[in-house]
Order: sequence, then C-alpha cells, then structure tokens
Amino acid sequence: MCDDLSTLMLQARQNKIKYSNKCMIFQSLLSKLKDMGKSFVMSEGDILCEAGDPSHMLWLLESGKLGVQLPEYLEDGEDELSATDELSVLVGELGFFTRQRRSAKVWAKEVCQIYQISFEMIDSCDDLAFQQAMQALLKHYWMYPILSKHAIFERINDVDRRALCDLFVPIDMAPGECLIHHGEDHDGAYLLQQGCLFFMYESETGKEHVSSMVPGDIVHLGGLLHAYHANYEVCTATAVRLLHISRQHMERFLKTRPWMVDVLLRYSRRPAWRQIMRPDDAYLWMTNREIKHRAVSP
Repeated sequence: MCDDLSTLMLQARQNKIKYSNKCMIFQSLLSKLKDMGKSFVMSEGDILCEAGDPSHMLWLLESGKLGVQLPEYLEDGEDELSATDELSVLVGELGFFTRQRRSAKVWAKEVCQIYQISFEMIDSCDDLAFQQAMQALLKHYWMYPILSKHAIFERINDVDRRALCDLFVPIDMAPGECLIHHGEDHDGAYLLQQGCLFFMYESETGKEHVSSMVPGDIVHLGGLLHAYHANYEVCTATAVRLLHISRQHMERFLKTRPWMVDVLLRYSRRPAWRQIMRPDDAYLWMTNREIKHRAVSP
C-alpha cells in the first residue's frame, strides 16, 4: 500500500478522463448499462455491500454520495464517491473485472439513486459494440492502474503504458489445463484477470506446488525474451481469464528501453517461487471511477 492512502484516494477522485474518444465510448456505454439495469433509491445509512460479499452486480451511482471503507485500512478513514448531474460513478467495477469478493463496505451517506446491472446480463449481451466498450472500460479502469503498480511497467510513461494495454489479448481457459509446460519456450507474458493459477516446480522429489496466482498478478516475464525456457509449470486451478502480451508486441518497447531487458533478465533468473510479479495494493484506489456524461476537450 502507498504511504499516503488518503492522498491517493483524493487523486483518484480528482482525475478526469482526458481523451474525448474514451469519453464518447463511455457515454454510449452508460446509456446501454442503464437500459440493461434496474434503478433503485437508497436511504441514508443503507448498505450497498459489505467487504467479503460475493460479486454479482455492477452499479452506477447517478446521484447522491456513498461512503467506502476498506477493512484493512480503518486508520485511514473512509472515502466518498459522489455523483452529479454531469458525472456518473462506477461502483463494484473491480468485482466485475476480477470476479473476486468485495474489497470494501459501501453505504449511502445520503439519499442515492443507483442503477444495478447483473454480471450475467452484461456477459450474455451479444452486442459487439457493447462488448468492445466494456473491453475499453477494462483497460482504462483496471489494466492501466494495475500496470502502473507493477515494478517494470510503472517506469513507462503514461502514453506508452496506455498503448501497451491495447496490445494485451484476452484468453479463456478451463480448470485443469496446462498454460506453460516445464522447459517450454513459451511466447509472451500473462496478466491474470479472473480465476486462480497454480505455479508448479519440478524438483528431484517430483512436482511441487510452490505458489498461486490471483487477479492482478503477472507471470512468465521471461517469455518476452527469445529462447527463454521456463523452469516451472503453470496450470489453471479454476476457470481463468488471462490477458496475454506477446514478444512481438513488446519489441518496440524493449528496443527503446534497454533497461527493461535487464529487468526481465533478472526476473527470469529468480527461483521458481519468485517468478510471479504482484502489484502494490494501492491500485485499488488509483482507479478513476468517474464517467462524464458529455465529451470534454482533449
């Protein structure tokens, strides 16, 4: 967690979407989500969710103010999410992106109007434009903050980091499948979006489970280098959704950033149980949840 969580939360609330094309995409998405969802009103003190609750719904705060409290950081106080006539606020988006349990308690600090949209309804929508907009939402609201908090990618400038998000390709796998075989020259690295991966190591006594991956973790950074042979095996513990970046897509970045090659080499030489790169917890509150109803100038 960053040293000053309160400052980070304030920065997240003050951030504005700076790219007019993204604003236009998200404006259309707002209308579609509202059409799919159900509107309801919360009275002051009503609880929207508790930390640890299963994630089944995405919410849009249309008016009012919500209080937010992460149980691990009670000493930092509560945060607030506020909507206006020109600003809607995403709530529960981390649960939608990762399908993990709720990370915070959320309650109404005043009368609030909220739209509730089920994950099932979003997943089953066969509108291509809608799904593309949801993918843009994922990249802007989850991938970019995640990459900003990883040791390698946090050193890339904002423009290139956003461009890098566009190069990741989603891959779905069933439980019990092998993603990376021991000794394999496997192309690319993976960011885990949903589910759980087991990280296995073959020792003299046999195959051992040395670690697990959860959403937000990156693995197989050595795969961004040519002729890298994994000294481990990675398999799916559950159904997973992975975001894959290939060597070819990383070449432009590596050619202009030789320091990245050195970092990748250091990571690839680590013992098998240290090959997973995990983000700083602060990414939870780096996400900009605000969506403007009208486009702004870039």
